[in-house]
Amino acid sequence: MTVAVTIAVDGTVLPSTLVFKGKPGGRIETKEFGTYPNGHFYKCQEAAWMDEEVMIAWVQDVLAPYVTTAPDHVVPILILDMYRCHMMSSVVQMIQELGVEVQHIPGGCTSLCQPVDVGFNKPFKDRMRRQWINWMTNEGVVHGTTSPPARLDVAKWVQNAMFPKVPAP
Repeated sequence: MTVAVTIAVDGTVLPSTLVFKGKPGGRIETKEFGTYPNGHFYKCQEAAWMDEEVMIAWVQDVLAPYVTTAPDHVVPILILDMYRCHMMSSVVQMIQELGVEVQHIPGGCTSLCQPVDVGFNKPFKDRMRRQWINWMTNEGVVHGTTSPPARLDVAKWVQNAMFPKVPAP
């Protein structure tokens, strides 16, 4: 699974896009996604990656609605790494048509200057790993073998990792 996380410079966390392995428009999308946590977008792609189709859906579902909230005098900037679908002319053109400037981070520099990578991904992945370990120790190992978690469980883990509950004082 891939999780596309978008955070604005003011700290606003936009809806994430979760990409599961599966056939676009198939059984997973039509039968399962309606039961997943609200507040995210769910897609299927044969390798569970961002590709041109998923990236265009992200632009329409996540970026376009957010850009409409920008003040008229502000030119939004989107910082992307050099991943293949981020560089596609169809994707870049669609983003630019929204009035958003696209900046690509040079290869090898993402960990140095991509804000989401620098400040969000590590804690997010740590919270995801804790949930996976908890699942493995409580449910995942059955009779000495492991089975993968349900996609719904993973979607819930993402929700919990994105918005961790803070214990009451």
